[in-house]
Amino acid sequence: MTAAAAMDWYEAERANLIAVVREAADRHRDAAVLAFCEALWPFYHGRKHHADWIEAHRLGVAAAVRANDPVAEARMRNQLARAYIELHRDADAEAELAAAGAAAALSDEPRARAVVLESEGVLALSRERFTDAASHFAGSLRINERIGDRRGTALECYHRADALVRGGIALGEAVALLERALSTAEEIADETTAARASIVLGSARLRAGSPDQARHPLTRAAEAMRRRGQPVKEIQALELLADVAARTDDGPLAAECAQRLSALYAQTGKPLPG
Repeated sequence: MTAAAAMDWYEAERANLIAVVREAADRHRDAAVLAFCEALWPFYHGRKHHADWIEAHRLGVAAAVRANDPVAEARMRNQLARAYIELHRDADAEAELAAAGAAAALSDEPRARAVVLESEGVLALSRERFTDAASHFAGSLRINERIGDRRGTALECYHRADALVRGGIALGEAVALLERALSTAEEIADETTAARASIVLGSARLRAGSPDQARHPLTRAAEAMRRRGQPVKEIQALELLADVAARTDDGPLAAECAQRLSALYAQTGKPLPG
C-alpha cells in the first residue's frame, strides 16, 4: 500500500476510528486509547481534522492521567496543543503546553521535553515571534543531538530554519540547517521531513532572489507530498513554485501549478486566492 493509499484508508475510516477511541475511553482501555491517539496523530496533523483531533487527544490526556504515565501525558497534551495552535486558540495551547512541560519534567524523559520545546516554538512562530521560535527549536535540537535521535535532529533543523527564513534572520544559517536536515532525512528515508525542508529551502532561495535555485527543491517537495497524500503541504510547495514561475516568466509551469492548485483547493476547502 502506498502512503497516499494509506491516508485515503484513514480518511474512509475516519468516523469509525474516532468511534473506536470513544469506546475504548468509555471502557477505560487506556493503553488502547493512547495507541490509537499516537497512530492517528500524523493523519490528523496532515489532513487537519481538528474536531476529531481535539476529541481524541482529550480522551488521550484523560487515559494518560488515569494510567499515571507522565510521558504519555506529555505527548497527549503536546499533540492536543498543536491542534489548538492551528486553530489560534492560544490560551488553550499555552495551558496544555504548561501541563505537558510539567509532565515531561516529572518523567525525566528528554524526548518528552524536546517535543514540548518544539511545540512552544510552533506557538511562537504562529505569533510571528521568530527569534523566540528559533530559540525554542534550538533547545529541542540540542536535546535531540544529545540523545542521538536523528529524525528529531532533522526535524528541529527544519523547524529552526523555518523560523529564521520567515523572520528574515540569518538566511545563511537557515540554508545550512536545511541542507543538514535534508541530508539526515535522506539517510534515514524520511521523505516527509525531506519534503518539508525542501519547501523551506525553496522559500529561502526565493527570499534571496534566486528563483531558479528554488525550482528543484519545490518541485521535489510537491511531488513527494502528492505521493504521500499530504495536500496541505503540497499546496505550500505549489504556491511557492507558482511564484518561481511568475518570477522566471515560465508560462507552462504557471499553468501546471494553477491547474493542480485548483484541484487541491477544492479537495481541502481552501478558498481560491482573491
